[in-house]
Amino acid sequence: MTAAGRTGVALRAGRLGSLLAAAAACAVMAAAIIVLTPRPVTQMAVPVSYQGDLVKLRRIAPYPVLAPRGLPAGWQPVSSRLDASPGGAVSWHLGYVTPSGLMASLEESSERPAPFILRMTNNGNAAPRLWSGGQWWARRWRPDKNQRSMYRSAPGAFTIVVTGTSGWAELSVLASSLATQP
Repeated sequence: MTAAGRTGVALRAGRLGSLLAAAAACAVMAAAIIVLTPRPVTQMAVPVSYQGDLVKLRRIAPYPVLAPRGLPAGWQPVSSRLDASPGGAVSWHLGYVTPSGLMASLEESSERPAPFILRMTNNGNAAPRLWSGGQWWARRWRPDKNQRSMYRSAPGAFTIVVTGTSGWAELSVLASSLATQP
């Protein structure tokens, strides 16, 4: 082989080496980007037991306590909070992930109805009343928050708000399940 031929082979081998090095560098950079790019955190709903709060609520509430009974499969309780101050209002929040994967909650309180309703419904727009579970429910809808709310009050006693991002049908299921607790 001539000197020119050997030089051509060496140049081709050098180009191949450079090409492989560049490909390896690209692979390392791609792997670094994949590893270092933040991913959205999927929030898993953790089921909770609300029985302790319900027992306390039945003991301290100045009204007949309502709670869900017999909800269909797929309703997962994920939050429960009981707030009570001596001589003040008693409020209970019970949150669910619905079978559709959206949120629904029961808000029950002995607070004054008007401010409680406005706060729990985020001052949503009034919607036509709905018959559910043998009761008429007033409704509010807040489209910018995708929040639907159903509520009713027992004058001088307590107010119930069923609210969330789930549809009216699922909120009606929750409202219909409410029963007085012994």
